[in-house]
Amino acid sequence: PKENFIPQTIEEKIVNLVDRLSNPVALREKKLIEEVKSPKTQWTRFQKMGNELTQMAKCNIEKLLYPQRKFLSFHYLPGGTSKA
Repeated sequence: PKENFIPQTIEEKIVNLVDRLSNPVALREKKLIEEVKSPKTQWTRFQKMGNELTQMAKCNIEKLLYPQRKFLSFHYLPGGTSKA
């Protein structure tokens, strides 16, 4: 059909390529696009970003409150304890 050769979106172009090639890499790309487009993936990504920003802010506040402490790591383990 003609519409296969005139895709409206980049996703459609990739999906059409996948259908033509149908090799494992292309199929994996198609799966990744579907995952990225799903609302659940988007929400998880936003939550993760929010958690990282919260931890960074917490670490920066602690540095301001306790400048004498040596903070070796910006990364916190779940529960708010630092790795350092």
